[in-house]
Order: sequence, then structure tokens, then C-alpha cells
Amino acid sequence: MTAHGNFSGMSLLNKLTQVAKSKQGQELLQKAKTFANDPKTRAKIDEAREKLTDQVNTAKEKMAEKKAKDAAPTPEYGEPGAPGDAPKYGESSAPATQPAAGGQDTAASGTDGAADGPAYGEESADKPHFGEDGPKAA
Repeated sequence: MTAHGNFSGMSLLNKLTQVAKSKQGQELLQKAKTFANDPKTRAKIDEAREKLTDQVNTAKEKMAEKKAKDAAPTPEYGEPGAPGDAPKYGESSAPATQPAAGGQDTAASGTDGAADGPAYGEESADKPHFGEDGPKAA
């Protein structure tokens, strides 16, 4: 016996050829042909082929969409829609063109829609600062 099992130097292809030429190999070959030509088996093969083709096409479409999305130009800083386009902390935003939550159109009423208090991020003038009438140590 050699290191490769009981093939004794014979390649796998040669061994398969020898089996195929034998009487038992011919019987197996005939059964395989009969099975492959069966209409039910053919239908299963066709169904599996269609399913695989559909999955491959769907994957190709998704990859193309992702590639197109990744290739789309992004706006430069300062242009509308650019990252960081929203106002920063302490900055005021432009007046709303949509009616406020109460249904009143603030642009038409002449007000800027701001409450009587400070804008977001601004400190109130009448708010006590730490140490001035604020919490006292006990």
C-alpha cells in the first residue's frame, strides 16, 4: 500500500475510467441517464436554474444601484444639501416657510416665529448665573 491509499500509483481519473468501463459502471451510467431524462427531474432542474438566475440578476441590480449611489457627487461645504448645512449650536436658522404647529403662518403674520424668549442656544437675560441668586451652599 502507498501513502495515497490503495490506488497504488493510479490517478483518480484512471480509476474512474476503469470503473466506468466495468459492468457495474455501465449499469450506474444507464441509471444516471434515465434519471436525467425523466420529465419530473428536468422540471426540477429548470426550476432550480430559473431561481438561481433570478437571484443572480437581483444581486447584479443591487450592486449596480449601490455603485451608482456611491458614484453620485456630493455637494460641497456651504452648498444646499451639504453635510453640516444645518445651523450650529448658537446659530439661528432661517424663518420657516411652513405654518407653525398651531396652524398660523408666521411669515404672513409679520413675526419671525420666534417666541418671546431667546433663540435656541442663547442665554436668557433674566436667568440668574451661577453664584448670583442661584443655589446657595447649605
